[in-house]
Amino acid sequence: MKLLKTIFFAAAMAVSPLIAAEELVILHTNDTHSVIMPNSKGIGGWFRHKAIIDSVRAANKNVIVVDAGDAVQGSVYYNLYHGEVEYKLKEMMGYDYAILGNHDFDYKDSVLVQMLEDSRLKWLSSNYFFKNEVLASKFAPYDIREVEGKRIAFMAINIEPDGLIIDENCKMVGYLDATKTAQLTSQYLKECLRADIVVALTHIGHKESKNSTDDYRLRDNCPYIDIIIGGHSHHEETPDEEWQKLGEKALYAQAYKYGFKMGQFTIDLDKMKVKHHLYTVDSRYDKYPKDEAMAELLRPYEHGVDSVMHLYISNVRKNMEIEEPELGNFLADFIYYRAQQLSDKKVDFAILNKGSIRQPWIAGKLSEGDVMVAQPFCNFVTVQEVSGDSIASCFAFMSQNGGQCVSKNVDVKMNADNSGYEYVKIDGKRIDPNKTYRLATINYVATGGDKFTMLKAFPIVARSENFVDRDIINYIKENYPKEIKTSSKQRMHY
Repeated sequence: MKLLKTIFFAAAMAVSPLIAAEELVILHTNDTHSVIMPNSKGIGGWFRHKAIIDSVRAANKNVIVVDAGDAVQGSVYYNLYHGEVEYKLKEMMGYDYAILGNHDFDYKDSVLVQMLEDSRLKWLSSNYFFKNEVLASKFAPYDIREVEGKRIAFMAINIEPDGLIIDENCKMVGYLDATKTAQLTSQYLKECLRADIVVALTHIGHKESKNSTDDYRLRDNCPYIDIIIGGHSHHEETPDEEWQKLGEKALYAQAYKYGFKMGQFTIDLDKMKVKHHLYTVDSRYDKYPKDEAMAELLRPYEHGVDSVMHLYISNVRKNMEIEEPELGNFLADFIYYRAQQLSDKKVDFAILNKGSIRQPWIAGKLSEGDVMVAQPFCNFVTVQEVSGDSIASCFAFMSQNGGQCVSKNVDVKMNADNSGYEYVKIDGKRIDPNKTYRLATINYVATGGDKFTMLKAFPIVARSENFVDRDIINYIKENYPKEIKTSSKQRMHY
């Protein structure tokens, strides 16, 4: 009943007219993750986004700009201001539609309510229903634009919160099955509301696990969807840049991550054909004057950001990349160290999900801001008592997903075919299925986040009072004030 109510409640939604033209341009971003300024390699930057949007709008009569989720979480702007800056900038850049990503729930959903209360963006979600009046008033299941007599429908499919978002952070949101909702909504838009083109904005990923709905499954199972604009998996995909006929299998695109790319669908509304292009957002767009209104909007927030980015606490000898073992090893060892301080009994080992590490540490001075950006979530170090057989299941899961971060007393040999592991040794001993282990991790993992569902049932016996980034800062100040030192050894290896 909730599914039907969500789909049909907006039958009387206003249709917004646009100036007639032969073509419609849809610009799209996803997973920009608060990376407002260019990165250390000079890629990305939201001032450049604004330059692209403005230039495309100057050259085309009909332009719609959309974002496929996770505009937040990834820089100190979000740590300090919880999305306020990102949402305001999206409005200023003239985004027509936005959808939620999972990281919009990194703080409690009461914070999300506060951030969206004054938002002027048009938010879409076809498969979330909201138990809060403010949220319910901000979201529509779809919207329709008329362009040169063609009806262009936009809908949105969001990710399942279970196993990905901490339960207490999304109490105000209910989830409807993604595939069923997409099928019913797109069919309703085509057959009942006479949409000529259905565009689905999604934040579900391009190729998820066998038990999850993803963009490819949506494309294969929803014949009424013409275009899918995706997010979540930080994937770069573009359909053939030559003109392609609409009406067959949906055309799918995703514009990578951190604002390094921006996508453009160009639709010939007479011939009902589409082509796609991905812009690389780099210094080429610095030739355009910097938008003064955006600069003025950012100015009140810059002092807070600059202050933490210049509070130096140590030095990094060489780049510590997310994909390489050094940073993960350092953070897992920190969790092991901090958990020993919290626990009244010996802690056996520590694990950390790679997905919690959001930015590398670059060679040179390390600031408090660098730590906050690398570990930006509202997580706590926890100690948990877990049965040996569930510990075995945990390592099997980690091995099947290419490994995670583990403390220095752990040695895992994984199977090359990702079927599991050959052995796991903790302090040189194999796992005892009859033993109860004290596991150190973060509360997100301990409560089943990032698909660590095998840990969810076990009690948390100790927890830090500080967010993990503050504990890391204190740990570095106490133990590594001159230089970060860690191991480069792969602790989960083939």
